[in-house]
Amino acid sequence: MKNQLSSIYSQINLAFLLFLSNFNISLAQELFLENGTMEDWILHESGTYEEPAPAAYWATSNPVSLLGPTAPVTVFKETELVIEGNYAAKMVTDSFAIFMPPALPVAGALALGDFEPDFENFGNSLKLGKPFTDTPTHFRGHYMYFPQNNDSCAIYARLTKWNTALNKQDTIAEAFLTTGETVDSYTYYDIPFDYISTETPDTLIVVFTSSARGIEFIAQPGSTLYIDGTSILSGVDIPLMPEITVRTYPNPVTERLFVELAQPAQNASIHIYHLDGKKLNTYPLSQQNNVVQLNHLPNGLYFYQVYVNEVLAKGGKLKVEK
Repeated sequence: MKNQLSSIYSQINLAFLLFLSNFNISLAQELFLENGTMEDWILHESGTYEEPAPAAYWATSNPVSLLGPTAPVTVFKETELVIEGNYAAKMVTDSFAIFMPPALPVAGALALGDFEPDFENFGNSLKLGKPFTDTPTHFRGHYMYFPQNNDSCAIYARLTKWNTALNKQDTIAEAFLTTGETVDSYTYYDIPFDYISTETPDTLIVVFTSSARGIEFIAQPGSTLYIDGTSILSGVDIPLMPEITVRTYPNPVTERLFVELAQPAQNASIHIYHLDGKKLNTYPLSQQNNVVQLNHLPNGLYFYQVYVNEVLAKGGKLKVEK
């Protein structure tokens, strides 16, 4: 029974946590994301917890709490620490002691999708994403984070399109933020979508989680993520020759990464992160054309973020391949 519940929880975590890309777009029109302000909440039919409304739009990790009397609720309506309106969303990593130690960590998670229990294959219970055919430029919002014992959170959005030939979802663009640092006041994030395809997407996925590595059962109880004022800056189309503010190449990189800025900046830097959100290094970008030595990094996938005058100008995945 314990192994069965562990497998069920693993499938839930797998559905929530996706792997988090070099094409800038520039035309923008409007801001929208249904109930991105977290103002509307509804009581679950079980009567044991509330979830952001509408239920057919937002899904949470709270159904894990229905697995047993000690299983925790991990997503809450926040009424005090709020930056917009009256409410925010609070995700808290907890643990689930099924019968005996060790307890299973339960990461708080909130995502666009539907949760309909499928007890024959619990991994099919969560359907991530909602129909979406626009080409947004930025993923925006406010967050606070209080990690425990070197934990890290993840905030990301992904655009996908169904590939009928391969019977799978192809990634069109991604925007992500991950950190293991304490953020003790609401901080604004404005993440550009990195496009890897010019195809029109059919689905938008948005995920927030208080423990980015919950899928690996690496999560620290007490890690807490707050989010509020989430929105998508919608674009009109993807220009063939966009105005590039920041350009990074090559990708994959062997030893040297080139970072080109549209113009010299006195305060610019690139941050390199491991997949678990741990920052590996920060390199100043003091010129318009910069060379960053990455020959010390082992082969693998990393995240990077380029900041210009304390504003996130570009981010994405970086592959080191020697």
